[in-house]
Amino acid sequence: MTPDPSCTELLERVSEYLDQELDHDTCRAIEAHCRHCVGCAALIAGLRETIGLCRAATLRPLPESVRAKARTQIDELLGRGRTAE
Repeated sequence: MTPDPSCTELLERVSEYLDQELDHDTCRAIEAHCRHCVGCAALIAGLRETIGLCRAATLRPLPESVRAKARTQIDELLGRGRTAE
């Protein structure tokens, strides 16, 4: 990655950046870019928030009513409509 990555270059590496899979210099270049590019900074902040919300959601079990509705909809999609029990 160049010392000042373009938005396109950043987008190509954003997943690796968020997963902390990039070398220190590349991370610093992305962070420097985000200091002057509001769009990329907002994108990364939004993705971080989304990742955090997804992780938090896995800590709470779904209510049984939601689970039952999901099972019914999956059965319908698969053509296995549930019969009355």
